[in-house]
Amino acid sequence: MKQVLLLEENPLFREGLAVLLEWSLGLEALQAGSVEEARGALAAPRDRFELAIVNVDSRDGDPLGLIEEIRGADPDVPVLALTARRSLEGRAPTLRAGANDVFLFYLRAPIEELMESVRWLVGAPQTPTAPVIRSLLRYHA
Repeated sequence: MKQVLLLEENPLFREGLAVLLEWSLGLEALQAGSVEEARGALAAPRDRFELAIVNVDSRDGDPLGLIEEIRGADPDVPVLALTARRSLEGRAPTLRAGANDVFLFYLRAPIEELMESVRWLVGAPQTPTAPVIRSLLRYHA
């Protein structure tokens, strides 16, 4: 089964998303509740991650630094950043850190859109401009 690194502080959301990833897309989520736990998962011997999902609003550690570490370890692993920051200026540092896409989540964010972003990142060839265009389109929609 393909593996996904999932960094999310909220255990209920993290576990629910992990179940959804497995049931909907056949992806096994290696769950981390903190940046330190995610770093441990990166250091552990295992198969390559197909995707990293990182909540960049995490108050524990440096999630942007984690994205840079993921990029340094394997630049081909796509990174989907989760954030509640609505402004493009608030999301720009995430893209500069190396995220392929930024998903704006909030209390009523449709989970289908999040799953579509995951499908797109796991299944599509990575290009440097497509994720930025998708983020801009999502921002202006």
